[in-house]
Amino acid sequence: MEKIDVYKLRTGWGLLNKKLNDQGYCLRRGECFEELEKCIAGSTRPELTEHFSTKQNTYTPRTAFWISVETHLGEAVGRVATRIDRLQGMTLVDYWRKYWQRCYPGEGGGQANLAATQPNFGGLISGNVAYIGDLYIEPEHRKNGIASALVKIVQLDALDEWEPDFVYGWMTREHVASPLFPSYGFRAVHTDGIRWNIPPGTIDDDLVFVGNRYSDLDDLLSQITTS
Repeated sequence: MEKIDVYKLRTGWGLLNKKLNDQGYCLRRGECFEELEKCIAGSTRPELTEHFSTKQNTYTPRTAFWISVETHLGEAVGRVATRIDRLQGMTLVDYWRKYWQRCYPGEGGGQANLAATQPNFGGLISGNVAYIGDLYIEPEHRKNGIASALVKIVQLDALDEWEPDFVYGWMTREHVASPLFPSYGFRAVHTDGIRWNIPPGTIDDDLVFVGNRYSDLDDLLSQITTS
């Protein structure tokens, strides 16, 4: 696998950062999720999801980080987080079976539980896999291109930090069908993302899988640096 050009990576990151700076925003990155929870206490969505909440997770600086978008006055207007899962001999479906059952309560009681048969794509993904989640932009700052830039930036930061074999996230069908979605830069889209025996009781049970392989991230970089 040919390694991505580090100078192209820095150039792409810088171009995205400049777009935000030109609109009066700046970026802040951290590894302490307690700090992020304090930062978003005044948000219209003041809690992190089960994937990154400190009530259910403990992440070290080498396994996860977050990025917030702030005004130059220090007001947090957006955030996203990512973690690396080193699957070793497991597939992504193997990991999901253990992770989702522990992470989410099931509809009607108990814990969420995956169906025996899953879409084939998840069984083909292994290695070092970065999960991206908790994307949120405050309503009054939407339509400024923040979400698009932030999703691309967190993918580039994950690439620089971990060189993952795959990065991915979950979205609703409504969000994937929106005009904004293509600007996130994901190449892989599976509308039949995950199947349930006992669906989760606290989130949408009809999730769409979106992601990029390592080679897709190189294509994304080329798009950013030449457009």
